[in-house]
Amino acid sequence: MRVSVETTGSLERKVTIAVPSELFEEKIEGRLRSTAKEVKLAGFRPSKVPLREVRRRFGKALRQEVASELVQTSFAEAVRREDLAPAGQAAIEILNLEAGSDLEFTATFEVLPEFDLADLATLRVRRPSVEIEEADIDRTVESLRERRTQWNPVQRPAAERDRAIVDYAVRVDGRVVEEGEGEAVIVGEASSHAELVAAVSGMSTDETRAFPMNYRETGHRKAGDDSAHAAEEPVSNKVDGAGVAQGAATEDTEADAEAAAEAEKEIVVAESIEDAAEADPAQLPDTPEPGIENLDDASASRQAICQVTVRAIEEPSLPTLDDEFFDWFGVDSDGDRMGKFRVAVRERMQVELDVANRRTTRQEVMSALAAAHDFYLPKVMVDAQAEIERERFARIMQNLPPAIVEACKGIAEERVRTQLVVGKIAAQESMRPDDEQIRARIDEIASAYEDADGVRTHLYGDEDQLNRIEAAVLEDQVVEHVLSLAQVATEQASYQDAVSGTPFPEPEPAEEASSEDAALPSAAADQATGEVVAEQLESTAESTKAPVELGTQAAPVDADEHAASADKEAPSTQKAGIVGNLRRLFGSRKA
Repeated sequence: MRVSVETTGSLERKVTIAVPSELFEEKIEGRLRSTAKEVKLAGFRPSKVPLREVRRRFGKALRQEVASELVQTSFAEAVRREDLAPAGQAAIEILNLEAGSDLEFTATFEVLPEFDLADLATLRVRRPSVEIEEADIDRTVESLRERRTQWNPVQRPAAERDRAIVDYAVRVDGRVVEEGEGEAVIVGEASSHAELVAAVSGMSTDETRAFPMNYRETGHRKAGDDSAHAAEEPVSNKVDGAGVAQGAATEDTEADAEAAAEAEKEIVVAESIEDAAEADPAQLPDTPEPGIENLDDASASRQAICQVTVRAIEEPSLPTLDDEFFDWFGVDSDGDRMGKFRVAVRERMQVELDVANRRTTRQEVMSALAAAHDFYLPKVMVDAQAEIERERFARIMQNLPPAIVEACKGIAEERVRTQLVVGKIAAQESMRPDDEQIRARIDEIASAYEDADGVRTHLYGDEDQLNRIEAAVLEDQVVEHVLSLAQVATEQASYQDAVSGTPFPEPEPAEEASSEDAALPSAAADQATGEVVAEQLESTAESTKAPVELGTQAAPVDADEHAASADKEAPSTQKAGIVGNLRRLFGSRKA
C-alpha cells in the first residue's frame, strides 16, 4: 500500500492511498465466490450459481462494496503508519476503481493540533469567598413567601403589581398574527409585551382597549399556537421577569443558562435581556425583546394594532409565616418552627452556594487555560460545537440574531480549546475516572429525585450520559490539578452574586494590580438575594413531589448542578418532610 501525505492547511491533511490491484482483485474474487454460494437465482440450484452469472449480475455492486471496505481499513492503517490524529471524519474521493488497476483514493481531513502545555504555575485563578449572612436568609425566606403569592380578585382599575388576566389579539393589515387567551401580565413589570402591559395599566374588568404597537413578524408567537393559560393555573403560578406566565422549563435550561451567560462575554444586548439573564437566564422570553430587534433585520418590525380585554384583576397577597405555611414545607410541629425552618433554609442555601462556587471556580480554571494556550483549532470541531451552542440558544429564543450566531462561534472556539488542553493535561498526568468516582457522581445526580433508583438505572443504561459523566469527572480532576499548581486568589463576593453566576470583574493588568485579594463589587446591588434563589423554585408543592419521568426526559448529568440535592447534605436535625421540600425547591432547575 502506497501512502503520501500532503499538508494543505495549518491542520488540514490530504492523504493519497493506493491499494495494490492484486489485493483488490483477490478480495473481489473472494466476495464473488461467497456470493455464488449464498445467492438464490431462478433456474439455478442453491449454491450452484455459476461464477460468471454472479459476476454479470452483481460484479459492479460487489466491486463497490469491497472498495468501500478497503477504503476504511487502508485509511485506518495509513493513519496509524503516518502517526496522524484526525479531528473529525475524512472526506473521501475515489480516484480509480477500474479492474486491473490499483484502488486509489484521497482522504482529506483535519488533524488535532500539536502544542506545548503552558506552565500551570503561572496561571492566575480566582476563587469566590462568600459568607451567608442573616440578611441573606431573611431575603430568601421572603422570596419563599413570594413564591406562594396568593392572587385575590379585586373590582378596581389595574394598579402597579396587580396581575391582570387578559385576552388579546394582534392584527397586521387586518390579519390576526398573534393572540392569547387567559394570559397573565403583571402591571409595571418589564416585559417583551411592554406595550400590552402599559395598556393594561388603569383598565378595569371587562374593559377593552385597542392601541398601536410594533410587531416583529419573525419573533412573536403566531395565532393558534398552543400555550398555557395562566388563568387556569394554580394561584401560586410563577410569573417571570418578563411579566408573562411561562410554562415549565425543561431540564436543559441549565445548559441554556450557561450558554446565555457565556454569550454575554461576546455580545452587547439590550439591558432588558441582560437583566433577565442575571435574574434567571433560563427565563429569557420566547419572544424577542425590543433591543434584540436592533440586532436583526429592522424591516421585520411592522406596525400593528393590538386589542386587549381584561377578564380579571387580582392583587397580590403574601402568606404569613404561620402554621399553615410551615405545614406546607413539612416543618416539624414541635418547638420553634421558625427556627427549624431558618436552619433548613440556611443549609440548603449553603449547598447551593457550594455548588455555585465549584462552578465558578471551574469556569475560572477553564478560562485561564484557554487564555494561556494559543494554537490553531480544527474547524470541524469548532463548527460542531458552534452548532451545539446555536441549538441551546434556539431553545431560549426564536430566530437567532446574527450577533448571537456569531457569538456562538466564539463560545465554541473557547470550549474546543479548553477541551484539547484538558485532554492533554489528563493524558500527561495519566488521569482517568475510575468506577468509584463515576458511581459517586451518578449517586449525586440521582439524589435530586424522588425515584433515585430509577434515575440511577437510567443513567447507567444511557451510553451518551455515561460518557458525559466520565468527561465531567475527568474535568474535575484536571481542575483540582490546576488549582494545586496555579496562583489562586480569593475574591470576596455576596451570596447573591455567587448563586446567580455574576462573573468576576475583569482583572487588572498584573503590573497595576495592588493585591491578589481584591474585593469583588456586587454587580446587582440592592437586588434581593432571595429573589435570585427563588427563581429556581417549583411553582406548587405538588410539582415538587413529582419524580422524573424516565424515558421522556433524560436526567441531567451535571453533578455540580445537583449536588445540592444530596440527602447527606440536608440538616440531620430536621424532619424528612422539610428536607425533601427544600431539597427539591432549591435543587430543582424547573421553573
